[in-house]
Amino acid sequence: MKSKTGINRTHVKESNLAQIIRQLHFNDDCTRVSLSHALGLTQPAITKLVNKLMQAGLVVETSSIDSGKGRRPIALKVNGERYLLLAGRINRDYISAAMYDLNGKLHAYCDEQFRPVIGARECTIHLRRLLLDCAAGAGAKILGVGMALPGPFDSRHGRIALMSGFPGWDQIDLRHELSDALGLPVFLEHDANCGALAELWYGEHRNLENMLYVVGDRGVGAGIILNGQIYNGISGFTGELGHVSINCFGPRCECGNRGCLELYGSTVALEEEYQRSLFGMWQRGEGQSRTGRINARDICRMVREEDPLAKAAYERTVGYLAFGTVGVINMLNPEAVIFSDKITEGGPFFLDVARGMLKRHLMPDVYNNLIVDTSALQNSGKVRDPMLLGASVLAFENIMEHFPQLLFEDA
Repeated sequence: MKSKTGINRTHVKESNLAQIIRQLHFNDDCTRVSLSHALGLTQPAITKLVNKLMQAGLVVETSSIDSGKGRRPIALKVNGERYLLLAGRINRDYISAAMYDLNGKLHAYCDEQFRPVIGARECTIHLRRLLLDCAAGAGAKILGVGMALPGPFDSRHGRIALMSGFPGWDQIDLRHELSDALGLPVFLEHDANCGALAELWYGEHRNLENMLYVVGDRGVGAGIILNGQIYNGISGFTGELGHVSINCFGPRCECGNRGCLELYGSTVALEEEYQRSLFGMWQRGEGQSRTGRINARDICRMVREEDPLAKAAYERTVGYLAFGTVGVINMLNPEAVIFSDKITEGGPFFLDVARGMLKRHLMPDVYNNLIVDTSALQNSGKVRDPMLLGASVLAFENIMEHFPQLLFEDA
Protein backbone atom coordinates (compact mmCIF):
# COMPACT_ATOMS: atom_id res chain seq x y z
CA MET A 1 0.00 0.00 0.00
CA LYS A 2 1.30 3.44 -0.96
CA SER A 3 0.51 6.73 0.67
CA LYS A 4 -0.27 9.93 -1.23
CA THR A 5 3.41 10.77 -1.14
CA GLY A 6 4.27 7.56 -2.99
CA ILE A 7 6.08 6.04 0.00
CA ASN A 8 5.38 2.36 0.50
CA ARG A 9 4.15 2.00 4.08
CA THR A 10 5.17 -1.64 4.32
CA HIS A 11 8.68 -0.70 3.24
CA VAL A 12 8.85 1.99 5.93
CA LYS A 13 7.63 -0.43 8.60
CA GLU A 14 10.16 -3.14 7.72
CA SER A 15 12.92 -0.53 7.48
CA ASN A 16 12.05 0.63 10.99
CA LEU A 17 12.22 -2.97 12.23
CA ALA A 18 15.75 -3.28 10.82
CA GLN A 19 16.70 0.06 12.38
CA ILE A 20 15.55 -1.19 15.78
CA ILE A 21 17.83 -4.23 15.45
CA ARG A 22 20.70 -1.95 14.44
CA GLN A 23 20.10 0.36 17.42
CA LEU A 24 20.12 -2.60 19.79
CA HIS A 25 23.54 -3.64 18.47
CA PHE A 26 25.30 -0.51 19.61
CA ASN A 27 23.35 0.38 22.74
CA ASP A 28 23.57 -2.18 25.54
CA ASP A 29 20.99 -0.30 27.63
CA CYS A 30 18.49 0.26 24.84
CA THR A 31 14.87 0.68 25.94
CA ARG A 32 11.62 1.48 24.17
CA VAL A 33 12.01 5.09 25.25
CA SER A 34 15.56 5.42 23.91
CA LEU A 35 14.47 3.76 20.65
CA SER A 36 11.70 6.31 20.32
CA HIS A 37 14.21 9.17 20.68
CA ALA A 38 16.79 7.57 18.37
CA LEU A 39 14.37 6.75 15.52
CA GLY A 40 12.04 9.72 15.88
CA LEU A 41 8.96 7.52 16.31
CA THR A 42 6.24 7.75 18.91
CA GLN A 43 6.41 5.42 21.90
CA PRO A 44 3.20 3.59 20.88
CA ALA A 45 4.69 3.00 17.41
CA ILE A 46 7.92 1.69 18.95
CA THR A 47 6.00 -0.55 21.35
CA LYS A 48 4.07 -2.05 18.43
CA LEU A 49 7.23 -2.71 16.43
CA VAL A 50 9.13 -4.15 19.41
CA ASN A 51 6.21 -6.46 20.20
CA LYS A 52 6.32 -7.74 16.62
CA LEU A 53 10.05 -8.43 16.93
CA MET A 54 9.56 -10.16 20.29
CA GLN A 55 6.78 -12.36 18.91
CA ALA A 56 9.16 -13.47 16.16
CA GLY A 57 11.84 -14.26 18.77
CA LEU A 58 14.19 -11.62 17.37
CA VAL A 59 14.23 -9.41 20.45
CA VAL A 60 14.03 -10.27 24.16
CA GLU A 61 13.75 -8.23 27.33
CA THR A 62 16.67 -8.37 29.72
CA SER A 63 16.80 -6.39 32.95
CA SER A 64 15.16 -3.26 34.25
CA ILE A 65 17.25 -0.09 34.37
CA ASP A 66 17.33 2.26 37.32
CA SER A 67 16.36 5.63 35.85
CA GLY A 68 16.15 7.31 39.25
CA LYS A 69 12.47 8.13 38.91
CA GLY A 70 9.18 6.44 38.21
CA ARG A 71 8.79 3.02 36.61
CA ARG A 72 12.05 1.27 35.80
CA PRO A 73 12.37 0.89 31.99
CA ILE A 74 13.13 -2.56 30.59
CA ALA A 75 16.28 -3.06 28.52
CA LEU A 76 16.08 -4.93 25.24
CA LYS A 77 18.57 -7.01 23.27
CA VAL A 78 18.75 -8.96 20.03
CA ASN A 79 18.16 -12.70 20.34
CA GLY A 80 21.13 -13.28 18.06
CA GLU A 81 21.07 -17.03 17.61
CA ARG A 82 17.40 -17.19 16.67
CA TYR A 83 18.37 -17.10 12.99
CA LEU A 84 21.54 -17.53 10.94
CA LEU A 85 22.83 -15.93 7.75
CA LEU A 86 25.28 -17.21 5.14
CA ALA A 87 27.85 -14.90 3.58
CA GLY A 88 30.26 -15.35 0.70
CA ARG A 89 33.05 -13.32 -0.86
CA ILE A 90 34.76 -13.45 -4.23
CA ASN A 91 38.23 -11.94 -4.42
CA ARG A 92 40.76 -11.94 -7.22
CA ASP A 93 42.77 -14.77 -5.67
CA TYR A 94 40.44 -16.48 -3.19
CA ILE A 95 36.84 -17.24 -2.34
CA SER A 96 35.45 -17.48 1.18
CA ALA A 97 32.23 -18.32 2.97
CA ALA A 98 30.97 -17.83 6.51
CA MET A 99 27.91 -18.18 8.69
CA TYR A 100 26.90 -15.48 11.22
CA ASP A 101 24.06 -15.01 13.64
CA LEU A 102 22.09 -11.78 14.09
CA ASN A 103 24.61 -10.48 16.62
CA GLY A 104 27.44 -10.81 14.11
CA LYS A 105 28.88 -13.86 15.86
CA LEU A 106 30.89 -16.08 13.53
CA HIS A 107 29.64 -19.69 13.53
CA ALA A 108 31.56 -21.13 10.55
CA TYR A 109 34.25 -20.06 8.09
CA CYS A 110 36.10 -21.60 5.16
CA ASP A 111 38.09 -20.30 2.21
CA GLU A 112 39.99 -21.51 -0.82
CA GLN A 113 42.85 -20.01 -2.77
CA PHE A 114 42.80 -20.22 -6.56
CA ARG A 115 44.25 -18.77 -9.74
CA PRO A 116 42.29 -17.16 -12.59
CA VAL A 117 43.22 -20.07 -14.85
CA ILE A 118 40.59 -22.15 -13.02
CA GLY A 119 37.91 -20.04 -14.71
CA ALA A 120 34.90 -18.21 -13.34
CA ARG A 121 32.51 -21.12 -13.91
CA GLU A 122 34.63 -23.60 -11.97
CA CYS A 123 35.19 -21.04 -9.23
CA THR A 124 31.41 -20.67 -8.83
CA ILE A 125 31.12 -24.43 -8.29
CA HIS A 126 33.73 -24.24 -5.54
CA LEU A 127 31.91 -21.29 -3.97
CA ARG A 128 28.66 -23.27 -3.82
CA ARG A 129 30.48 -26.08 -2.05
CA LEU A 130 32.03 -23.71 0.52
CA LEU A 131 28.63 -22.20 1.32
CA LEU A 132 27.07 -25.65 1.68
CA ASP A 133 29.92 -26.69 3.98
CA CYS A 134 29.25 -23.69 6.23
CA ALA A 135 25.51 -24.36 6.22
CA ALA A 136 25.99 -28.00 7.21
CA GLY A 137 26.64 -27.09 10.85
CA ALA A 138 23.66 -24.76 11.25
CA GLY A 139 21.87 -25.06 14.57
CA ALA A 140 19.07 -22.67 13.60
CA LYS A 141 17.13 -21.58 10.55
CA ILE A 142 19.24 -19.95 7.82
CA LEU A 143 17.42 -16.97 6.34
CA GLY A 144 19.48 -16.17 3.27
CA VAL A 145 22.83 -15.49 1.65
CA GLY A 146 24.72 -12.23 1.18
CA MET A 147 27.56 -12.01 -1.35
CA ALA A 148 30.41 -9.47 -1.32
CA LEU A 149 31.69 -9.01 -4.87
CA PRO A 150 34.56 -7.05 -6.40
CA GLY A 151 33.61 -4.14 -8.60
CA PRO A 152 32.65 -2.90 -11.01
CA PHE A 153 29.40 -4.64 -10.01
CA ASP A 154 26.33 -4.33 -12.26
CA SER A 155 23.38 -4.46 -9.86
CA ARG A 156 20.85 -4.26 -12.72
CA HIS A 157 21.88 -7.68 -14.02
CA GLY A 158 23.43 -9.12 -10.83
CA ARG A 159 26.83 -9.69 -12.42
CA ILE A 160 30.45 -8.74 -11.84
CA ALA A 161 31.07 -6.41 -14.77
CA LEU A 162 34.88 -6.60 -14.63
CA MET A 163 37.40 -8.34 -12.41
CA SER A 164 40.92 -7.18 -13.21
CA GLY A 165 43.09 -10.15 -14.16
CA PHE A 166 40.19 -12.62 -13.97
CA PRO A 167 37.81 -12.53 -16.98
CA GLY A 168 34.59 -14.48 -17.38
CA TRP A 169 32.57 -13.28 -14.41
CA ASP A 170 30.32 -11.11 -16.56
CA GLN A 171 28.88 -14.38 -17.92
CA ILE A 172 27.92 -15.76 -14.49
CA ASP A 173 24.46 -15.17 -13.01
CA LEU A 174 25.52 -15.64 -9.39
CA ARG A 175 22.11 -15.01 -7.83
CA HIS A 176 20.51 -17.74 -9.94
CA GLU A 177 23.42 -20.18 -9.53
CA LEU A 178 23.56 -19.87 -5.74
CA SER A 179 19.85 -19.66 -4.97
CA ASP A 180 19.20 -22.83 -7.00
CA ALA A 181 21.95 -24.72 -5.17
CA LEU A 182 21.11 -23.48 -1.65
CA GLY A 183 17.34 -23.00 -1.83
CA LEU A 184 17.72 -19.59 -0.17
CA PRO A 185 17.29 -15.97 -1.29
CA VAL A 186 20.62 -14.53 -2.42
CA PHE A 187 21.62 -10.86 -2.31
CA LEU A 188 24.61 -9.39 -4.15
CA GLU A 189 26.58 -6.23 -3.41
CA HIS A 190 29.92 -4.54 -4.05
CA ASP A 191 32.41 -5.70 -1.38
CA ALA A 192 33.19 -2.14 -0.29
CA ASN A 193 29.50 -1.54 0.39
CA CYS A 194 29.42 -4.76 2.41
CA GLY A 195 32.37 -3.54 4.46
CA ALA A 196 30.61 -0.22 5.02
CA LEU A 197 27.51 -2.07 6.21
CA ALA A 198 29.60 -4.03 8.71
CA GLU A 199 31.10 -0.78 9.98
CA LEU A 200 27.64 0.81 10.18
CA TRP A 201 26.20 -2.07 12.23
CA TYR A 202 29.14 -3.36 14.25
CA GLY A 203 32.18 -1.09 13.86
CA GLU A 204 33.83 1.28 16.27
CA HIS A 205 32.32 4.22 14.35
CA ARG A 206 28.82 2.77 13.99
CA ASN A 207 27.21 5.89 15.43
CA LEU A 208 28.24 7.94 12.37
CA GLU A 209 25.74 8.81 9.65
CA ASN A 210 28.15 9.87 6.87
CA MET A 211 31.21 7.81 6.11
CA LEU A 212 33.60 6.88 3.31
CA TYR A 213 34.75 3.26 3.64
CA VAL A 214 37.80 2.41 1.49
CA VAL A 215 38.78 -1.18 0.68
CA GLY A 216 42.34 -1.76 -0.50
CA ASP A 217 43.43 -5.17 -1.76
CA ARG A 218 44.21 -6.24 -5.31
CA GLY A 219 41.52 -3.77 -6.29
CA VAL A 220 40.38 -0.55 -4.65
CA GLY A 221 36.76 0.29 -3.89
CA ALA A 222 34.74 2.61 -1.70
CA GLY A 223 31.49 2.19 0.20
CA ILE A 224 29.64 5.46 0.72
CA ILE A 225 27.28 5.92 3.66
CA LEU A 226 25.06 9.00 3.44
CA ASN A 227 22.55 9.77 6.19
CA GLY A 228 22.96 6.28 7.62
CA GLN A 229 22.28 4.49 4.32
CA ILE A 230 24.46 2.92 1.64
CA TYR A 231 24.49 5.04 -1.51
CA ASN A 232 24.16 2.73 -4.52
CA GLY A 233 23.68 5.03 -7.47
CA ILE A 234 21.45 4.17 -10.40
CA SER A 235 22.98 0.83 -11.41
CA GLY A 236 25.42 -0.26 -8.71
CA PHE A 237 28.62 1.19 -10.15
CA THR A 238 29.03 3.58 -7.23
CA GLY A 239 32.30 3.57 -5.31
CA GLU A 240 34.63 2.54 -8.13
CA LEU A 241 37.44 4.48 -6.53
CA GLY A 242 40.04 2.17 -8.04
CA HIS A 243 39.02 3.28 -11.51
CA VAL A 244 39.24 7.00 -10.82
CA SER A 245 42.25 8.33 -12.72
CA ILE A 246 44.93 10.13 -10.73
CA ASN A 247 47.18 10.41 -13.80
CA CYS A 248 45.50 10.92 -17.18
CA PHE A 249 48.84 10.20 -18.92
CA GLY A 250 49.53 7.04 -16.91
CA PRO A 251 49.47 3.39 -17.97
CA ARG A 252 46.27 1.92 -19.38
CA CYS A 253 44.02 0.05 -16.95
CA GLU A 254 41.93 -3.01 -17.84
CA CYS A 255 38.84 -0.79 -17.59
CA GLY A 256 40.15 1.21 -20.59
CA ASN A 257 41.04 4.32 -18.61
CA ARG A 258 44.56 5.58 -17.94
CA GLY A 259 46.31 6.12 -14.63
CA CYS A 260 43.61 4.55 -12.46
CA LEU A 261 44.20 4.61 -8.69
CA GLU A 262 44.19 0.80 -8.67
CA LEU A 263 47.45 0.89 -10.64
CA TYR A 264 49.14 2.91 -7.88
CA GLY A 265 47.39 2.23 -4.55
CA SER A 266 46.52 -1.49 -4.47
CA THR A 267 48.36 -4.50 -3.05
CA VAL A 268 49.38 -5.40 -6.62
CA ALA A 269 50.93 -1.95 -6.92
CA LEU A 270 52.63 -2.48 -3.55
CA GLU A 271 54.24 -5.72 -4.74
CA GLU A 272 55.41 -4.06 -7.96
CA GLU A 273 56.78 -1.06 -6.08
CA TYR A 274 58.71 -3.32 -3.72
CA GLN A 275 60.16 -5.33 -6.60
CA ARG A 276 61.32 -2.14 -8.32
CA SER A 277 62.96 -0.96 -5.11
CA LEU A 278 64.57 -4.36 -4.62
CA PHE A 279 65.89 -4.40 -8.18
CA GLY A 280 67.33 -0.93 -7.75
CA MET A 281 69.07 -2.03 -4.55
CA TRP A 282 70.59 -5.02 -6.32
CA GLN A 283 71.80 -2.80 -9.17
CA ARG A 284 73.54 -0.54 -6.68
CA GLY A 285 75.06 -3.54 -4.94
CA GLU A 286 73.43 -2.65 -1.65
CA GLY A 287 72.28 -5.17 0.96
CA GLN A 288 71.83 -8.91 0.75
CA SER A 289 69.98 -10.76 -1.97
CA ARG A 290 66.33 -11.57 -1.23
CA THR A 291 65.01 -14.56 -3.08
CA GLY A 292 61.52 -15.94 -3.59
CA ARG A 293 58.23 -14.27 -4.41
CA ILE A 294 57.37 -11.51 -1.95
CA ASN A 295 53.64 -10.87 -1.72
CA ALA A 296 51.75 -7.96 -0.15
CA ARG A 297 51.19 -9.78 3.13
CA ASP A 298 54.94 -10.42 3.41
CA ILE A 299 55.65 -6.75 2.71
CA CYS A 300 53.13 -5.62 5.34
CA ARG A 301 54.79 -7.95 7.86
CA MET A 302 58.20 -6.48 7.02
CA VAL A 303 56.75 -2.99 7.45
CA ARG A 304 55.66 -3.93 10.97
CA GLU A 305 59.20 -5.23 11.53
CA GLU A 306 60.60 -1.84 10.46
CA ASP A 307 62.26 -3.09 7.26
CA PRO A 308 63.36 0.14 5.49
CA LEU A 309 62.91 -1.14 1.93
CA ALA A 310 59.43 -2.45 2.64
CA LYS A 311 58.48 0.77 4.45
CA ALA A 312 59.59 2.90 1.50
CA ALA A 313 57.48 0.90 -0.96
CA TYR A 314 54.55 0.83 1.45
CA GLU A 315 54.71 4.57 2.11
CA ARG A 316 54.57 5.35 -1.58
CA THR A 317 51.65 2.97 -2.24
CA VAL A 318 49.58 4.04 0.78
CA GLY A 319 50.30 7.66 -0.10
CA TYR A 320 48.74 7.14 -3.52
CA LEU A 321 45.73 5.38 -1.97
CA ALA A 322 45.12 8.21 0.51
CA PHE A 323 45.61 10.85 -2.19
CA GLY A 324 42.98 9.06 -4.28
CA THR A 325 40.38 9.74 -1.58
CA VAL A 326 41.00 13.50 -1.40
CA GLY A 327 38.58 14.43 -4.17
CA VAL A 328 35.80 12.24 -2.75
CA ILE A 329 36.29 13.70 0.74
CA ASN A 330 36.18 17.24 -0.64
CA MET A 331 32.99 16.42 -2.53
CA LEU A 332 31.10 14.54 0.22
CA ASN A 333 32.58 16.07 3.38
CA PRO A 334 32.00 12.87 5.42
CA GLU A 335 32.44 12.51 9.16
CA ALA A 336 35.02 9.76 8.68
CA VAL A 337 37.12 7.88 6.16
CA ILE A 338 37.72 4.29 7.25
CA PHE A 339 40.34 2.15 5.48
CA SER A 340 40.15 -1.63 5.47
CA ASP A 341 41.42 -4.90 3.95
CA LYS A 342 44.93 -6.16 3.25
CA ILE A 343 46.54 -2.83 2.41
CA THR A 344 46.06 -1.72 6.04
CA GLU A 345 48.06 -4.61 7.52
CA GLY A 346 51.25 -2.54 7.78
CA GLY A 347 50.30 -1.60 11.34
CA PRO A 348 50.33 1.96 12.77
CA PHE A 349 52.53 3.12 9.89
CA PHE A 350 49.49 2.92 7.59
CA LEU A 351 47.64 5.64 9.48
CA ASP A 352 50.81 7.73 9.83
CA VAL A 353 51.11 7.84 6.04
CA ALA A 354 47.39 8.19 5.27
CA ARG A 355 46.80 10.94 7.79
CA GLY A 356 49.90 12.79 6.66
CA MET A 357 48.81 12.70 3.03
CA LEU A 358 45.25 13.80 3.80
CA LYS A 359 46.41 16.60 6.08
CA ARG A 360 48.70 17.84 3.30
CA HIS A 361 46.01 17.90 0.59
CA LEU A 362 42.74 18.67 2.38
CA MET A 363 41.62 22.08 3.54
CA PRO A 364 42.35 22.49 7.28
CA ASP A 365 38.65 22.87 8.17
CA VAL A 366 37.87 19.61 6.37
CA TYR A 367 40.78 17.61 7.78
CA ASN A 368 40.41 18.87 11.36
CA ASN A 369 36.83 17.65 11.48
CA LEU A 370 37.52 14.32 9.78
CA ILE A 371 38.04 10.97 11.53
CA VAL A 372 40.74 8.98 9.68
CA ASP A 373 41.00 5.42 10.90
CA THR A 374 41.32 1.76 9.98
CA SER A 375 38.51 -0.70 10.63
CA ALA A 376 38.79 -2.31 14.07
CA LEU A 377 36.74 -5.18 12.64
CA GLN A 378 39.60 -5.97 10.24
CA ASN A 379 41.81 -7.23 13.06
CA SER A 380 39.06 -8.91 15.05
CA GLY A 381 39.33 -12.69 15.18
CA LYS A 382 35.65 -12.80 16.06
CA VAL A 383 34.71 -11.32 12.67
CA ARG A 384 37.38 -12.82 10.39
CA ASP A 385 36.49 -10.57 7.43
CA PRO A 386 34.44 -7.34 7.61
CA MET A 387 33.23 -7.80 4.03
CA LEU A 388 31.76 -11.20 4.91
CA LEU A 389 30.13 -9.81 8.04
CA GLY A 390 28.70 -6.96 5.98
CA ALA A 391 27.36 -9.45 3.45
CA SER A 392 25.37 -11.08 6.26
CA VAL A 393 23.97 -7.63 7.18
CA LEU A 394 23.09 -7.13 3.51
CA ALA A 395 21.09 -10.37 3.55
CA PHE A 396 19.30 -9.49 6.79
CA GLU A 397 18.35 -5.96 5.69
CA ASN A 398 16.99 -7.24 2.39
CA ILE A 399 15.05 -10.04 4.06
CA MET A 400 13.49 -7.56 6.48
CA GLU A 401 12.44 -5.39 3.53
CA HIS A 402 11.50 -7.91 0.85
CA PHE A 403 10.91 -11.26 2.60
CA PRO A 404 9.61 -10.45 6.10
CA GLN A 405 7.48 -13.61 6.00
CA LEU A 406 10.69 -15.61 6.55
CA LEU A 407 10.98 -13.93 9.95
CA PHE A 408 7.38 -13.40 10.95
CA GLU A 409 5.56 -16.40 9.46
CA ASP A 410 5.26 -18.02 12.89
CA ALA A 411 4.74 -14.82 14.83
